[in-house]
Amino acid sequence: MLVKQKESDSEKCDEESWVSPNWLSWNKYSESMLRALEKRILSILKVPYKGFYVDIGPVVGPADKIWTLSFNTESQKTPLVLLHGLGSGVALWCLNLDTFANTRPVYAIDVLGFGRSSRPTFSQFSKEAEKQMIRSIEEWRKELKLKDFILLGHSMGGFLAASYSISYPNRVKHLILADPWGFPERPREYNNIPLWIKTVVYVLKPFNPLAGIRVAGPFGPKLINTIRPDISKKYAMALEDTNLIPEYIYQCNCQNPRNKTNDFTQQYIKARIVTKLKDNWALSEAAKHFNISRTTDFLLIKNGGNKKLSKESEDLEDQNC
Repeated sequence: MLVKQKESDSEKCDEESWVSPNWLSWNKYSESMLRALEKRILSILKVPYKGFYVDIGPVVGPADKIWTLSFNTESQKTPLVLLHGLGSGVALWCLNLDTFANTRPVYAIDVLGFGRSSRPTFSQFSKEAEKQMIRSIEEWRKELKLKDFILLGHSMGGFLAASYSISYPNRVKHLILADPWGFPERPREYNNIPLWIKTVVYVLKPFNPLAGIRVAGPFGPKLINTIRPDISKKYAMALEDTNLIPEYIYQCNCQNPRNKTNDFTQQYIKARIVTKLKDNWALSEAAKHFNISRTTDFLLIKNGGNKKLSKESEDLEDQNC
């Protein structure tokens, strides 16, 4: 069941009254502000799009909905489905969407538990939470009646894309992993890492990486800009207001979490995703499920980390099938 977006109050980004409860609270989350920020960021697009909720039913909560953007749905080519990274949302694909949707249908979703999608209480166990997220993607696919598609996942979305492909291999025509979230077995060089670095990593393990944004309250956007100034710079060529990106990221993450991202992230999702160590390929458990052999085609985009989604958006599209 598709649920249309309610456009009322979508322009309230700058209309928060000084007497409103939101103004008085430390946490500055505002649904209308998140909606308006997304709309302002996506205003740079040349390609038209539709935004709507997809009702996937009681996957985790009693009535889960996934916020979805669709582009060029009239095209008969294989659709491209985009899964964003941790703490992100559909708007951060803005530098890629015009290019991606130029020749094929494109669907970008806010993963369940993130952005504007429902925020149900996930299982406290990381493996079960992973299954719930994968099931939500499959239920979303069923509702949109997509037979198969190209699946592109970035960061955490890359992990989910690989996991979904293992569970539903017949639905994924091509799998694209952009700087996927996942970790290979401990490399031999681990013992050469300085002790102080190992100590810092150990101390930070228990903390949810998104918790600091919520704790910062109204200073969250400034914190994001201070810690990761490169994020805003990536979008500076396209967006006149560089504050839009940190504000959007803050609004995506400042809600009190009902999902168990804490357990999900601190477990490090010990996935053995295809990775390159020196000159050798280390094939993952995911690869084994696909019966990957030496004849399988792999395309490695050199230096294709986080920045490539913005800096080289057209180059990434050129690699699509």
